[in-house]
Amino acid sequence: MSTQLLPLLTRQNQARDRVEEENVSEFLVSIDNKVLYVEIPTNLACPYLKGHLIGRAKDWFEVIGSSYVTGTATDFAQLKQALTNSFPVVGIRG
Repeated sequence: MSTQLLPLLTRQNQARDRVEEENVSEFLVSIDNKVLYVEIPTNLACPYLKGHLIGRAKDWFEVIGSSYVTGTATDFAQLKQALTNSFPVVGIRG
């Protein structure tokens, strides 16, 4: 492995560890901020959120959460609410 790649992987692992310790509310605020700051189009907000789920939250999405994504403008809000309801205080862990 390249020595130049190691610091990047370490930063990525640190970022992932930080996400795993966050509660769902903090995680969703972070996603909201990124969606607004980067100006992610509405139709890509749900896939963007899904791409950041790990562990049980990712499993939840595959089984239940995907039913909230129907191609409407309210999908992102509904998905965030369903995620909050399913993981009220529990951190997202891998």
